[in-house]
Amino acid sequence: MTRGQRRPLWVTSAGLAAVAVLLVAAASFASATEPEIIQLPSGTWSMSTVDTSDKNAGMANDAENEERGYLHYMATAVNKGLHLAQAAASIRDVNETAAAAIQSAAALPADQQASAAQADVYTSNMGQYLKYHGGKMMTEPNELKVYVLWYGRWTKKQKRIIRRFLVSLDRSKNNYQKFPTVVGWWAINVRYYTNGQNQRTTPYVKLSKEINAKYKLAPLGTVLNPLTHDNVRALLASAFDKKQKNYFPMDPNAAYLVLTSQDVYVTDFCKGLCAYHTSATFNGTKLAYAFVGNPAKQCPQYCTYRYFDPTFSGVNGDLGADSVVDKIGHELSELVTNPFHGRNDKAGWVVAKSQIENADLCEWRYGPTNYEEGGKVWNVKGFNGTKFLVQMNFNVRKRECALQGDGTVQAGILPSP
Repeated sequence: MTRGQRRPLWVTSAGLAAVAVLLVAAASFASATEPEIIQLPSGTWSMSTVDTSDKNAGMANDAENEERGYLHYMATAVNKGLHLAQAAASIRDVNETAAAAIQSAAALPADQQASAAQADVYTSNMGQYLKYHGGKMMTEPNELKVYVLWYGRWTKKQKRIIRRFLVSLDRSKNNYQKFPTVVGWWAINVRYYTNGQNQRTTPYVKLSKEINAKYKLAPLGTVLNPLTHDNVRALLASAFDKKQKNYFPMDPNAAYLVLTSQDVYVTDFCKGLCAYHTSATFNGTKLAYAFVGNPAKQCPQYCTYRYFDPTFSGVNGDLGADSVVDKIGHELSELVTNPFHGRNDKAGWVVAKSQIENADLCEWRYGPTNYEEGGKVWNVKGFNGTKFLVQMNFNVRKRECALQGDGTVQAGILPSP
């Protein structure tokens, strides 16, 4: 979801018992009727309904929303191959009802595992309401060009790790890798998500251009730290300034990534979100973009795999960069299937009456993982055999989480739909 992943909050034995009851109740509820998940005010934990070109839109963190007590959780957990999926949404209001909130922990006691299995049923039932609503998608034959704005102090190693992941999405450079692959993971978007013209999500992804901001793109040359969500948008807007030697073109079929280093503080980052995607209008052109922050310093136990495994160090030796890769994958999967879901736009693929998107249904689930000495965990390979850890995505046909698209051969070549 565009509000990013949210860490489970309870850890008590009473909480475990409560979750067991809620899991069963939620599974029964979801199988009986479509969940009445009330639309959140724009931006409360999610940016998916926010058109930031609207002066009244933005991340709503105001007293009114706090008073209304809206909550929106999609908490899931998995620990070392044990699928403990809890997919839930909760919204609380005086005269409104919604699906029960389910909090989760990294691992449940043995006597709770049966209840955890019922959460998979809930995920599947929730998934049946993930539908296409007529909005824009990033589809073939267009190429999804990815533009990266590095803000703050990023090391060469960190950039190299993230850059290699984005290059790994380019199947023209990765059709020789052994299964499971980053290309095969992206195939989930390609094979199962189409628009009203039966055009599938584009399989063509290319890292097109990067800008190293290093605080210099901030308005009036000032260092912005902390950043608000309006600041994030303003930073991206400044990257389109043609007066600069290095600038981004404005492409409505592209994805723009604003990545902040570990020393940059952003509103709600590490508190309510790890990443988000949204859209905004820049000089008359509507564009889709995502924000992802480096959590290594501010919340390594919140927005990284370290929550499940305290020894996790990042498969490529950088906790922050490896975690940013994970979040980029999540947000890009949602951005291509639901890029412009704002106040004045039709949605792409989303659960009706909610802000749940494809990747949300598999949030914090990693599937089969490989463990190496030194806390290195990975589940896919990319460019030149580079290893990465990415969350699974939702196979809307089978209504289940998957790490690779059906029919993806070992060479990593995408089959025809």
